[in-house]
Amino acid sequence: MGIKKQIQKSKGELFFIASDIFNTLRIKKEINGNGFKLNSPDYYETQVFRLGYSYKF
Repeated sequence: MGIKKQIQKSKGELFFIASDIFNTLRIKKEINGNGFKLNSPDYYETQVFRLGYSYKF
């Protein structure tokens, strides 16, 4: 998801971009051993938020 706003007579631009907002990309692991059981959700590092500025010459 993202938004952008033109500024400076359309030569500049502010933007905000977000990916995997709810942090849903994960792998569930289940390991069974002698006398123990492990359930573990491992999260990918895909939750990114970017705020930036660009200028066109």
